[in-house]
Amino acid sequence: MRRFALIAGLFGVLCAGCATGPFARPSTGKMTAPTVTPRAEQVVAHLNQECKSINSVEFDRVSIQAKQGLQTFGVNGMMAYQKPKNFRLMASALNTTYADVGSNDREFWFWFNEGEKLQYYCAHEDLPRARGMAIPIHPDWVAEALCLQEFGPADQYQVRMGNQKLELVSATTSPQGQKLQRITTVALSGPMGGRVVGQQLRTAEGTEIWSSEVTEYQNAGGYSIPRKIVLRCPSQKMEMQFKLDGARVNSLSATAQTFQRPGNYQAIDLARGSVPMGTPQSIQRVRGSSE
Repeated sequence: MRRFALIAGLFGVLCAGCATGPFARPSTGKMTAPTVTPRAEQVVAHLNQECKSINSVEFDRVSIQAKQGLQTFGVNGMMAYQKPKNFRLMASALNTTYADVGSNDREFWFWFNEGEKLQYYCAHEDLPRARGMAIPIHPDWVAEALCLQEFGPADQYQVRMGNQKLELVSATTSPQGQKLQRITTVALSGPMGGRVVGQQLRTAEGTEIWSSEVTEYQNAGGYSIPRKIVLRCPSQKMEMQFKLDGARVNSLSATAQTFQRPGNYQAIDLARGSVPMGTPQSIQRVRGSSE
């Protein structure tokens, strides 16, 4: 019944209780495809309904299977997200930390245990000046893949109907001024009917910059949130599969320090290219990593 309510809500936010009209429920009680395309305000209202009730989410047991080119590897870790900009993902294997990705309202950063083991960071307001390096994984991408961020005013979206799916399409601009297209895909049937199952960011010419796909949702304290996500970045030939367990919604155990950039790495400001003096130091083992 809850699944039907989600799908029905998508097509009938403004027509609830109506016996006739494009989103009416047949006498069989089964949802059928709408005869007309829903309005953007209906879709946005439906998707925002549950997002508004979620302020934070945390996963103690995160499993990541990553593939870049021909190389594959697996790590475990933790993930925490608090609206609007607080995010932290730490991953490890065999008691060794391999990745630290995060953001707060001032800046974002990423560090990988390879090569020179440098930490790269950038203030959000300085991102337009960060032109010299391709960012392998942006914290915003992972946060958006959680499907918890609310949609903006409905007049910025167009609705496209497809085979058992619906797409919300909007135009946006990168920090460097490049015109982009954002596409959010909503399933119209099946176990994830009425929920976001995919997001894409493309250039105006249609080249994919990054995409995410939700392959499974879970119930966490009465809230429906993703459990399995696939994140892809074609330019880096990268694919990351996330399995998110140990979920807590609106009950964050992470502290304010969790969302602060660690100061014990050799760091480079992407907007300025400066490298502070000092050498990298070890950091604490990731919570939730395999023993």
